[in-house]
Amino acid sequence: MPAEIYDQGSDLMPIAVVGMSCRFPGDAVNPSKLWDMLLEGKSAWSPIPKGKFNADAFFHPNPDRNGAMNVRGGHFLKEDIGLFDASFFNISPNEAKAIDPQQRLQLESAYEALENAGIPMERVAGSDTSVYVGVFNRDYSEMLARDPEVGPAYQATGNGQAILSNRISYFFDLKGPSITIDTAYSASLTALHLACQSLRTGESKMAIVGGTNMIFSPDIMVAMSLLRFLSKDGKCYTYDHRASGYSRGEGVASVVLKPLDAALRDGDPVRAVIRQSAVNQDGRTAGITLPSSSAQESLIRSAYTSAGLDPSHTTYFEAHGTGTSAGDPLEAEAISKVLGRNRSSSNPVIVGSIKTNVGHLEGASGLAGLIKAVLILETGLIPQNLNFEQANEHIPLQQWNLKVPLETMEWPTAGLRRASVNSFGYGGTNAHVILDDAHSFLQTYQGNNLSKFNSRNSALNGFHPKGDLPVVDKLYVLYSNDENSGRAMAEQLSKYLIGHKDIDSSLMDNLAFTLAERRSQLPWRACVRASTINDLVASLETLKFKRTAKSPKLGFVFTGQGAQWYGMGRELLARYPTFLGRIHAADEILKNLGAQWSIYDELNKGENSSQVDLPHISQPICTSLQIALVDLLSEWGVTPGSVTGHSSGEIAAAYTAGALSFESAIEVAYHRGVLSSSASKFYGQAGSMLAVGLGHAEAADAIADHVKTGRAMVACVNSPSSVTVSGDSVAIDQLCIALTASGVFARKLKVQTAYHSHHMSTIAEKYRKAMHGIHSESGNGIQFFSSVTGERHDVSKFGADYWVQNMISPVLFHQSVTSLCSGKQTQSSKRRPRSSGTPDWLIEVGPHSALSGPVRQILASIRSSKIAYASVLVRKKDAVHTALDCVASLVADGCQILFERINHPCGSPAELKVLNDLSPYTWNHGTVHWAESRYSKGYRLRQFPRHDLVSPPKQFTRISSSETITISPIALASTELGSHIPADGQRQQRRISKPRRMQTLSQTHSRNVLSR
Repeated sequence: MPAEIYDQGSDLMPIAVVGMSCRFPGDAVNPSKLWDMLLEGKSAWSPIPKGKFNADAFFHPNPDRNGAMNVRGGHFLKEDIGLFDASFFNISPNEAKAIDPQQRLQLESAYEALENAGIPMERVAGSDTSVYVGVFNRDYSEMLARDPEVGPAYQATGNGQAILSNRISYFFDLKGPSITIDTAYSASLTALHLACQSLRTGESKMAIVGGTNMIFSPDIMVAMSLLRFLSKDGKCYTYDHRASGYSRGEGVASVVLKPLDAALRDGDPVRAVIRQSAVNQDGRTAGITLPSSSAQESLIRSAYTSAGLDPSHTTYFEAHGTGTSAGDPLEAEAISKVLGRNRSSSNPVIVGSIKTNVGHLEGASGLAGLIKAVLILETGLIPQNLNFEQANEHIPLQQWNLKVPLETMEWPTAGLRRASVNSFGYGGTNAHVILDDAHSFLQTYQGNNLSKFNSRNSALNGFHPKGDLPVVDKLYVLYSNDENSGRAMAEQLSKYLIGHKDIDSSLMDNLAFTLAERRSQLPWRACVRASTINDLVASLETLKFKRTAKSPKLGFVFTGQGAQWYGMGRELLARYPTFLGRIHAADEILKNLGAQWSIYDELNKGENSSQVDLPHISQPICTSLQIALVDLLSEWGVTPGSVTGHSSGEIAAAYTAGALSFESAIEVAYHRGVLSSSASKFYGQAGSMLAVGLGHAEAADAIADHVKTGRAMVACVNSPSSVTVSGDSVAIDQLCIALTASGVFARKLKVQTAYHSHHMSTIAEKYRKAMHGIHSESGNGIQFFSSVTGERHDVSKFGADYWVQNMISPVLFHQSVTSLCSGKQTQSSKRRPRSSGTPDWLIEVGPHSALSGPVRQILASIRSSKIAYASVLVRKKDAVHTALDCVASLVADGCQILFERINHPCGSPAELKVLNDLSPYTWNHGTVHWAESRYSKGYRLRQFPRHDLVSPPKQFTRISSSETITISPIALASTELGSHIPADGQRQQRRISKPRRMQTLSQTHSRNVLSR
């Protein structure tokens, strides 16, 4: 078939089912659980829950009895339908209780369907997405109307049928058509048909289709009993000889649809392909509720004809199959005439109905059948049809080439899997959908349309092939609307992972992709690093969620000399091309400057052969490392609003602020290293540096007291209680011995040069001349806080003079960090900063977390305990681990990062898929939202069964001696006085033992009753 016939606007344009959600009776709380139920052959039938209404008070075995129903059971949701996560949808409790539970659960279902499709809310906001919702019941509206005196304020919007679809469009900010459909039982499949039309005409770009049905009033049961719609034992016997009516069920479902081209382009999971849909009407039949087999046949035939498909290629048919003695034979005949023809009894059409498992979901029944059909097509398994003993005498299955599966069976043929779905309304509106399995269809479709796509084939989601992919660390993030939901999500994910331990590597790739890139970013979040399932499960056990209102402001702090170590950042070379590329680029610059060594080679040396402590190597290698880290973080979306550096750390800080080009930064570091290595030679004696646990004034006093030979000075003010002393080695040794003896912390640094001392004066002019070509760049708006001045520095003033001062002047790190944390600016500041004010995080960028102690001491001294600290690298720890742990902390605090560049630095692999078998979002269902008058509640939960003679009170739960009861003249006309037939059908004699006031409609009948 030519590719062009599938284009936009064509009636044949394939539609992808990209997301599904459902909440059906019993354990079928999501599609995966539904599938488990179907494969296990389970029924969700149960007696009518007491919380719905007191079935005993409304039951009578005779369906012709007014005010009574002839069933005691059905198919119901396990969870209280009054539970709703109102805060997730920004709905106040007062409004939530006024909203029909059908609206509420449809909202949750719509979100779950988008989540299942891997489509975040923020991606659909403002889009031309249409919403079509099928509905049948209005139990809540009718319940609220029982007592208009106490109706809730939002009753009108909470119960309007139109709002069922409109509220979804409102919350998600969807701009396409938004329509609620009521064609009774065919409503949701009719809604899907309209959605397909909207997509094919281009009216909308995506569609959310919903269906809902909630039961909590006996009234419709009573009305349906009178029409003999309901099965007397509350079960659907589809195509069985016992069929006598259907069993009601409640549930909600949603599917997300997209044009197939768009789904493939966007990398969405294609779960099935809609080839065609159709809707028609029975017209005039023998009765408005009596189906028309000829109309159903015409519907199915027209769908196949318009799609250009051969009905004989369809193997499975999900029937409407309600289990009515009249309707089932008519539908079976229509199926046989279209699909059973041209095949033999050895190749029958396999016919089933989900109604035998979950009941007739009425307004949601069409989507229930569709979801079952999609699951069958995905797996190639056809579940057994329940409640089948022998065929209805009017359905000759073998003659019509039909088969009802009595046990779960494999799809009988190889190749394409095709299924049909029926859904009929009791007023005659019929809907039909034809589905193909995604895998087989796409093999042909993409083969003919390769030029149209540049995306992954995402049709096989849910299947996790085993593979030998390398085990690497990735970030895994969970988002939730509140802490409790987050914890519950972590528990569900842990259970999922434990059940999939045999497919570690491929699953972890897809999981990281799904959680990080295909989930809505909700305010509570947690993020962890892991490489294996066991790692992630262990992390989930202690996972802590944090609420984030905004992305945090970041300040970068750059380490100076002395923190370098062999292998620093080494693991990043093999994992991240950006980091590796920057190191190679720095090597090229150094080579042109005359360097006889390689950064890349040095980082890959062992501890014994490493030369990173030599000044001419340590200076440029540390600066290059820091710049590579900055560029890597920037690629991940981690950028600062302000920077400062300790000593030579200012070089990379200036690069980050846009004050130095990459080439200039490497050159500044190179000349500083080369000249520093010869400083001792020029000065005439060796120099050293000493870290001291004293404040500035105390350290100066200690130098005066203990240094007797040589010169030493406070070179760096690191914090209120930490300084670095620099000077002649003999002086440094004297001071170190004296301080250690007196119990003061003192440790010599791994440097061979006395930076920021008189030693540097001998090379200052040479350094200035070497940088004659260095000039400032225009900056990028990031604030630079100078450790030379202790204040914010103008980015236009980073010429050679500044870098000379940086080398010879004391390092005022304490002052610069204090200024940065307070957002302090000077009169010389000309550019408006990108981000002003106090940072939320200080991130150390360098070989090691050498500044963690001073930074924390500074923060304590200025009472900035809310500012957090993290380091990108830590000595002798895997650089990938420390870098990802640092970023994970930022993500948990609200930082918006580009996960795909962290988890897939070489580009997202084509085989990455959205996992659609994960548990859906865990809602916070801690509150029941319900608005009901005592009159209504009294009616639903009345204690006493109906009486043929005495009508029950409608407004009270209990009858007291002072209350009024009413005698029905209709009942009196047909009831033997002195006795009654209770609901269980047994005749009993009753005596009125306690006088009551009685309001009668017939005084004669009243006197006769009282006299007996």
